[in-house]
Amino acid sequence: MFEFNSFVEVLSYQAAKNPHLPVYNYLYNGKDVSDVVTYEKLDTEAKSLATVLLEYARKGDRALLLYRPGIDYIRAFFGCLYSSIIAVPTYPLEPYRIDKTLPRLLNLIDDCEPRIALTTSDVLVELQNAIAEVPILRKLIWIETDKLTSRVCENINVSVIGPESLAYLQYTSGSTGNPKGVMISHGNLLHNSELIKQRFEHGEHSRGVIWLPPYHDMGLVGGILQPIYTGFPVYLMSYLDFLKRPFNWLRAISRYRATTSGGPNFAYEMLCKCKIASDELETLDLSSWEVAFTGAEPIRSSTIKSFANRFESSGFNYQTFYPCYGLAESTLYVTGSKKCDGPTVSTRHKASETSQRLMRQTDQAANKKSTTRSKILIGCGYAAGDSDIVIVNPSNHRVCKEAQVGEVWIRGPSVAQGYWNNKYKMEEIFGATLQDEPGREYLRSGDLGYIENGQLFITGRLKDVILIRGKNHYPEDIEETVANCSQDIFRPNSCASFSIEIENEPHLIVIQELRTKYINFYKGDEQNYDTEKDQAIQELFEHINSAVVNAHGISVYSLALLQPGGLPKTASGKISRAMSRDKYIKNMLPVVNCWALTFPSRSKEVLPTE
Repeated sequence: MFEFNSFVEVLSYQAAKNPHLPVYNYLYNGKDVSDVVTYEKLDTEAKSLATVLLEYARKGDRALLLYRPGIDYIRAFFGCLYSSIIAVPTYPLEPYRIDKTLPRLLNLIDDCEPRIALTTSDVLVELQNAIAEVPILRKLIWIETDKLTSRVCENINVSVIGPESLAYLQYTSGSTGNPKGVMISHGNLLHNSELIKQRFEHGEHSRGVIWLPPYHDMGLVGGILQPIYTGFPVYLMSYLDFLKRPFNWLRAISRYRATTSGGPNFAYEMLCKCKIASDELETLDLSSWEVAFTGAEPIRSSTIKSFANRFESSGFNYQTFYPCYGLAESTLYVTGSKKCDGPTVSTRHKASETSQRLMRQTDQAANKKSTTRSKILIGCGYAAGDSDIVIVNPSNHRVCKEAQVGEVWIRGPSVAQGYWNNKYKMEEIFGATLQDEPGREYLRSGDLGYIENGQLFITGRLKDVILIRGKNHYPEDIEETVANCSQDIFRPNSCASFSIEIENEPHLIVIQELRTKYINFYKGDEQNYDTEKDQAIQELFEHINSAVVNAHGISVYSLALLQPGGLPKTASGKISRAMSRDKYIKNMLPVVNCWALTFPSRSKEVLPTE
């Protein structure tokens, strides 16, 4: 391991050692290489940009990065690192979805108060109307980095950048609340990059294919910075090219002989279900794939088994799967197994998954087990390096026993410096202490899980847990049950469940998007009543309720079918249950049809709630 004081020293080192080695190869339309950047070129261009930035801003100022996925974004990111201007990666505004993308950007700007905004000329053209109409956008200094000419690198002194220096703000997805700016230091980046390198067994022989959004911690730290740190090439493609045609991902792995690639569970699930022509399948050779990492959302045993079965003939090995766990507040990576260990499976009784003492401290209820309902969980590996994780009862801050569910708490050099401009949350989340060890501070992850034989198993989010009649239920489990009721009618990864109080009693609410071709059929029509159609709709609703009752022991109070794209999600594509609940209560969801246990099935309006 080489000793570095900052991540810019890493790039300078690689530029001197391997000046002509291509590190980033960008795939146009997810297929062919359209842009190649060597270490030397990236280092030179980043320093040139840093010189320009210091003419408009001071060290410590914030700079928005508003780019489409590509090399321009990477140049801007390293330009900020060299200038000590704090980069703020964010998803660019989408002109055709401005109502959804603009509010998040404005919240982010209000929080971090950037001085400049970096982008390209084509993106800036698309933003002109928004800039003209929104005063806070007009106040920013807009710099089109693709129009800048090369500059002599002045005032660039990397020796003043140390491990404690702030590198960038990684804004959280906001899946359980408003996005928060996580302060990532150079020391955090260096430590986490070394953990990933060791656990993935990366070296100069490695080769990556990454489609993950570069604004997200997994795409940035794992996909863009890890190749720089270790010194191997990576082939990058837009997440949009993956979503349009998931096969692009596998084709790139096969064509460019990638050893490392991965993504959330939904990415593998999409490839399990998408149509692939037999002649295309025959061209795939996935035998080079050594680390198929998966994380960022619940990892489902059924998904990884289906993926392995479907692509076994293409050379994919089930042992290649690498389940892991991490979060932006700990830079990225927290736990994972040894390379090629393969997934570890645990079967757990649902009634014992979340002990009642998490919320109610009733030890007797916590240890009850159901003999009829169980859940298969995938292990996320072990704490890496000098990091430490403990499972804690969030009610009394005591460490849980072996295999007992509690909140995941984390310590180590990868834990970030806190939240930008949010002292209260910093103390609450980053300064947690155990009842029996008041001198040691931990990061509260907000995730629920347990440790068995040293390995971490994640069971859900603390804020998302649904408490009904004294029992806790994970929304992910309920959503999977609902989705499996009709994979043909329902859009995948487009279901949310939560509870609301009605007459002082919590009740389960489920919202689910329809596929486009089923909107007209399931739309209630008061004027042209169709008995046969109404019966079919009623049967679907009752089938879903029965499935939830059988699997989880609770009834669905109300089920709303939504138009495609109607489910609130974060910028990184995670389901936002907090926003879903809020919009449900305010009758702001695009409901096609709604059913409730005690209301007419053909009601088109969301039911009164709170």
